[in-house]
Amino acid sequence: MGSKIKYAEMPKHSGLMDRKFNIFIVEDSDIYRELLSKFVNDIDNDSFFEENQRYKIKSFRSGEDCVNALDEKPDIVVLDYFLNGYTNAKNAMNGLATLKEIKKRSPETYVVVVSSQGDFRITSELYQYGVSDYISKEPGIRERLQSSIAKLLRIIEQKEK
Repeated sequence: MGSKIKYAEMPKHSGLMDRKFNIFIVEDSDIYRELLSKFVNDIDNDSFFEENQRYKIKSFRSGEDCVNALDEKPDIVVLDYFLNGYTNAKNAMNGLATLKEIKKRSPETYVVVVSSQGDFRITSELYQYGVSDYISKEPGIRERLQSSIAKLLRIIEQKEK
């Protein structure tokens, strides 16, 4: 299953390591949303099923639900690109629309997009609108997501020094 990323191994600086990081997971598939939450929760944990004390993880089925909760000031949002599966609404916010709204309302929030598509034009557009990382839903996603989140947590901590 690969080695776990150990963000907790970083040295403490001025008590910042004691704060909980607020991480949102936005995925319309119930199973995949739970899986992504477990991957993020497992960054520091010795057990896949123990609750992580370093992160407050909140999950959403739609971009609209995520955007409505932005007043909770997420540090990081893990965002699926295709989000109409839950609502089946023609005008449901996809990942790009959700990303744009997150960056408009909370520009300091880091966004990691996960998707099963590999269209270069879409990926390029996501970066144009401020996505921090793009990860394909393929073998190795766990390690890539954990590495990306750990890197972003280090950046957040550096900014808060």
